[in-house]
Amino acid sequence: MAFDRSDWLATPAAQALLRNNRPLLAYLAGKPDSFTSKDHNFLPGEAVEKQIVLINNSRETVTCEAGWSFDLPCCVVGSMLGAAAGGQAASMRSVNSTMALASSSGASIAA
Repeated sequence: MAFDRSDWLATPAAQALLRNNRPLLAYLAGKPDSFTSKDHNFLPGEAVEKQIVLINNSRETVTCEAGWSFDLPCCVVGSMLGAAAGGQAASMRSVNSTMALASSSGASIAA
């Protein structure tokens, strides 16, 4: 090798790659038919549809637990379990992910 490994200093871009390219990666994605969408502002009555994408780049099957909450006048929380086989990606979606909530102003909010 032309250079010793100890001579190498990671740039900020390299640090981001090292931080995110691990054997297991999970992220909050958009709805199933548009998982790359970055929607994060929703109006009263509008459906909120998200999923958690789990990428397993290891050789072992992994199981994961995720929790979520909406900070509304009446707090809504939930959790789900998911699994991904080695070398596979999986999405975690709550089976009962659509529920109507009432805001303090009386407007209907779907979550």
